[in-house]
Amino acid sequence: MATAKREEIEITLQNLELLVTGPTRIPAESNHTITVELLWPRSGTQAKAYSRLVKLHSGICTFTAADWYESILLKDAVVGRFALKVTVSQVLSDAAVAKLLRSMAKAAAASVADAVAASVDKPLGKTLAAPIDYIASVFAGEAVLPVAESILTLEPAFISAGGGVLTLPLSCPARVTKATPSAGKIRKPRKQVIGKGDPNGTATLSIKLI
Repeated sequence: MATAKREEIEITLQNLELLVTGPTRIPAESNHTITVELLWPRSGTQAKAYSRLVKLHSGICTFTAADWYESILLKDAVVGRFALKVTVSQVLSDAAVAKLLRSMAKAAAASVADAVAASVDKPLGKTLAAPIDYIASVFAGEAVLPVAESILTLEPAFISAGGGVLTLPLSCPARVTKATPSAGKIRKPRKQVIGKGDPNGTATLSIKLI
């Protein structure tokens, strides 16, 4: 029996589009975390996850070939069949984004810290990278709930052939609701914005060998 070959892959984000970004209507700009998780990428490694902060404009973010530095999600090794999971958080508050930027600037290595610190008080670019466990620690105690996700199994033949472009349909992993105006002391039930399992946009990824 042939032994599966170890392959080094690169995954970049080409396009992300959400139909619902959170409990309120889609804002002109919204910040989210997008997490790409490799499930059983190789023997002995159950999962490997990477996360970035991404800015959407009216629910959409698009990258060109010139945006490689901003669009790259991960570089890692895979062996044989594995699964790819993409998760997008609900819209993050300005306070949560500022907290993340400040924390990253303090924790980064000197050369990176200078670059990140310089952008703390400036408009955020399309994406900003950070280890997923670091983002989780910064957002501890905050409701950074997912609003979209997708999971796909990738076969060795797809990777060994050089990869390609995948457009993944996203769905909402849990019901999202919003408060409705109350009349006096009468409290009205929350209104559903999107239901569990409902379609919620697409994520287009480029996967290639390196």
